[in-house]
Amino acid sequence: MVIAASYRLVYTDASPNITFGLTFDEPFKKVIIQIAGDYDVMGRNFTFENSKYIVAYFQIDQSRCRPQYYYINYLYTEDLIGNKGEYIRGSSTNVDQFSYLPSTPSEITCPSTTIDTDAPMITSVAISQISDPFKQLVQVLFTTYDTAPGISETNIPLCSFYSDNDYFSAQAESINTNANGSINYKCVVDIPIGYDPTIILSIYGISDLHYNYIGYSSAGLLNANLPYNFTLTPITNPVITSTSSLEQSSDKLIISGHNFIRPIGTCVVNIVYNSTNSGILTPSIVTGSTIVLLNIPSAVNYTISVRDTTSLVLSNSVFLKGHITIIPSESSETPPTLSPTPTSTPTPEPVKCKSDCGASIGSGKCVNGVCVCNPPYNGLDCSSKTDNSTIIPDPVKPSVNVTIPGTSSGQTPEFTSFIYVYGLREIDDTSVINDFVFNNDKWILVKEGSSSNEQVTTVQYKYLLDNSYNTTIVSTVQVFAQATNITFGNQQLFMNPSTIKFTFNITSYPFAKSTNFLQLVMNAALQSTEKTACSFKEFVDDQSNSQYLKLQIEDRSLFGRFIKFGMIDGREQVVTNTQLDNFYGGKELSTSTSDQSYIGLNIPYYTKYALLDPDFSILIEQSHAKNIVNSICTNSKRSLSNGQIAGIVVGGVIFVCVVVSAVIYGLSETARSNFAVKLRKMAISNNGGGPQ
Repeated sequence: MVIAASYRLVYTDASPNITFGLTFDEPFKKVIIQIAGDYDVMGRNFTFENSKYIVAYFQIDQSRCRPQYYYINYLYTEDLIGNKGEYIRGSSTNVDQFSYLPSTPSEITCPSTTIDTDAPMITSVAISQISDPFKQLVQVLFTTYDTAPGISETNIPLCSFYSDNDYFSAQAESINTNANGSINYKCVVDIPIGYDPTIILSIYGISDLHYNYIGYSSAGLLNANLPYNFTLTPITNPVITSTSSLEQSSDKLIISGHNFIRPIGTCVVNIVYNSTNSGILTPSIVTGSTIVLLNIPSAVNYTISVRDTTSLVLSNSVFLKGHITIIPSESSETPPTLSPTPTSTPTPEPVKCKSDCGASIGSGKCVNGVCVCNPPYNGLDCSSKTDNSTIIPDPVKPSVNVTIPGTSSGQTPEFTSFIYVYGLREIDDTSVINDFVFNNDKWILVKEGSSSNEQVTTVQYKYLLDNSYNTTIVSTVQVFAQATNITFGNQQLFMNPSTIKFTFNITSYPFAKSTNFLQLVMNAALQSTEKTACSFKEFVDDQSNSQYLKLQIEDRSLFGRFIKFGMIDGREQVVTNTQLDNFYGGKELSTSTSDQSYIGLNIPYYTKYALLDPDFSILIEQSHAKNIVNSICTNSKRSLSNGQIAGIVVGGVIFVCVVVSAVIYGLSETARSNFAVKLRKMAISNNGGGPQ
């Protein structure tokens, strides 16, 4: 218990210094004390540990000095054996251990008699919504001002929004202090989805240096001609807010949230269990706010997300603990027979990459046989860099035309890249039996599937094939402004800034027979306005899960990634990709200043839908096309690399030696002249001696 307590007031340089002292009859484990004043209601907090004596000291800044009483507002004690006591001024009574607290608080006076009693004010307010796919975040920017003595920076205001009889609040954050003493603040408030989109603002807790507080209700903001209400743009993505538990049983999972029934398409649930296995589950029940899954595979843990199968919009991911079934022994009296420890399977060596992926310079690393690059590095071996040119999808058809300013010739533009979807073909064992070349005028813009935010621009189109099933191709083009991880099937795909991603969802198709397959044909092109240049093209299989197309002119390239799997009828299946240049023009497609390629995405037989996901990037290459073997160059532009020059020199020396040896041999065999004999001796001497 407290056996002595004291207040002490000392003036130093005309500023009051307050000291509170407490003495305990035995050492304590922990003490928390708050000292506050009549006006300084926030006060000061102190924490002490492992002592018998405490001294709480603080100085009151002269600019904040105002005559008032200071006192112990709150006290918490805990001794070494766990006894706890708590005192709250004005509410705690008959607390014996604090009976020795001073009955009279300490009064301070100030050297200055000028005391401000006018409250500060808010001079400006701005309300806006922060773009977020899963939250309704509202930002409030406001400015406070006080003529004298100025705004307190230690008393933090509070922003509060009212909607549907509930309040949602957040403390303000000071952004900066202006030259006139005003302070700019920012609040970010999370408004739960489902509430009325019209929200009403109040701001409280604004204080000046003399502890004059003021708050602005919505009516106060209105009277001050300041914004006080805001209408939210609703979140349209599916959002998971909570789930039932899977720790006892995996027979049923209930997912609660929002937007599970969307304007187009239906929802499925992506699931990863035991951190390695994955799949797609079709819900048994779906409403706008609830999904019910039955008979989920048993696992230790799960990660789930909800996905729209048409627009490919993905919800937030949620981690869940699973359960492990333990089979008890048949008899509790007899110890169970231990099974022999199974022979452990050797851990397979990680798949190696063909290069070090720029690990030595920090541009990337090898992960399961694939180079994962660190932005801005990109490409098959992370030696290239992403070109951040402005990319805007075509508003009429699923294509992208990119203008790429060059650096070598000074022309603007120097390069142009074009990517589009060409057509769809049905193929049997030997030939093409149906060939649909897309008519660009028949593509329809899907406004519901198109959007734009700070992270990605999305434009969606659909095309109706004239066949017995009226097969529909929904093509979604996304241009990423920021580095982003996305999920396609069971794979995590990394999208660098300026990546162009095409997603194709093809509905049921009337196959002639089940052994046939479809081939979705894409065209990619790159050209330069320079008259003399070098170009290079390659289609590479990385032996893992992707194939890559590279079209390069000078030091710029169009780089395409074609994943070797697709979502076929809800299951992940192998999808091969074939270069079709020989079918669509062969060598005529490539010149020194332009190149293009046709790639076929081969889709196996399906009944419901097929989902494909290639992507493209514009890169700046370290090596010019003229230095690559088999590149195509304008005659006046092509030059030899150092390796090629060295090879020619070595080859020329060898050729001269062969010719000289032949001449020597001919002369020595057909004539015995002194000249021939000298040549033979010179040759033998240069060869290190030998029989003569």
